[in-house]
Amino acid sequence: VHSMMQRLRPSVLDDLGLAAALQEEIDAWQQRHPAVAATLSVEGDAGQLGEAINISLYRLVQESLTNISKHDGATQVDIRLILNQQDAHRQVVLEITDNGCGMQPAAGNRGLGLIGMRERVEALHGTLAIDSAPARGVRIRLTIPVPG
Repeated sequence: VHSMMQRLRPSVLDDLGLAAALQEEIDAWQQRHPAVAATLSVEGDAGQLGEAINISLYRLVQESLTNISKHDGATQVDIRLILNQQDAHRQVVLEITDNGCGMQPAAGNRGLGLIGMRERVEALHGTLAIDSAPARGVRIRLTIPVPG
């Protein structure tokens, strides 16, 4: 049960905060995939996003890295977490870009990973955009409003 709970709600988010937890996840992934250079940049204060957003962003990065290692053939992955404040509205933007083989996002062969990512973002009233073409890499950009 403890192992299952750990998979559902990673305690590393509580222990380290979102930015450090993402860096730890990327570092662990990098050790398993040393041929791929992965970078993380964080712009703004990721400390007050709330539990649901933190867990979702963490899981979205995990799923993206899994997809890259399974399907993409990338040698470079750049992950950007950006917190924007426009007037009274805050939003978080997550961009994951790679230089892999790409895909055709409109094709009907999207796997459960991308479907799950879209559902996770929409549950937070956000949007997900995938920009890719064969031999051109993949760019995933999601925007989630931050309440309060």
